[in-house]
Amino acid sequence: LRALGADFDSYEYGRGTLAELEAKINENNLDANRRNILEDVSDMIRSEFVIMPLLGKSDQHFNEASMKDAEFKNLIQNPDRTDGEYVPKPSFAVKKITVYSDKLEDMRNCIIYDVPGFDSPTAIHMEQTKERMDKADAIILIANASKPSLTGPQLTIFSSAVDSDNIPFNEKVFVFANRADESTDLEYNMGTLKNDLDKYHILRKNDSNRLIPGSAYAALCIAGGREVDQAVANLKANGISDGIEEIK
Repeated sequence: LRALGADFDSYEYGRGTLAELEAKINENNLDANRRNILEDVSDMIRSEFVIMPLLGKSDQHFNEASMKDAEFKNLIQNPDRTDGEYVPKPSFAVKKITVYSDKLEDMRNCIIYDVPGFDSPTAIHMEQTKERMDKADAIILIANASKPSLTGPQLTIFSSAVDSDNIPFNEKVFVFANRADESTDLEYNMGTLKNDLDKYHILRKNDSNRLIPGSAYAALCIAGGREVDQAVANLKANGISDGIEEIK
């Protein structure tokens, strides 16, 4: 609310209306980031009837089977916007999701944070991404090897040269060029991506071993016994693996 310039003497969630909020805001003075914040706050107000019962609720537990149910998906995943009736978003009430697995024994001392991404329309996601990048020992940036291009938000978030411990971000960054199996000219695309990473100082210059091509889809094909899949064949034709072991 402060970021929007909304002048409330006091505010209690569940008691303010969307009309009251909009009356206090001059939308013409909002930049792109504040428009995203306004959208978030508007969604929170419009969804309050599903959010309020969840606030202060004790931890909920889901097993492998129930994680596939609609209840779990509806809790953590914002639905697509529709032109018709408004779809409420209970996910604003979710503070943290912790996933436990017995398939990560070799990495039992690692904590992996999967942040929403640089292009998320939710403003708070960008702040969470910056916070995790600041605290992380290593950052894996997922790029697209089939369409190599860095977005404005990616360049913006890496513009901070150092973290709070004065360590340059490019000392911590590794880049996984995913979807290499879909690339029609992988050598050219990897060169384009490397040039951009060097140009914007996202990777240390001439540190090409931190840029790794691969394919998550091909890795899943191999894990599922489908090594004859075209994605795997495309990687072999380019003389590379799926890249998963290399990035690990």
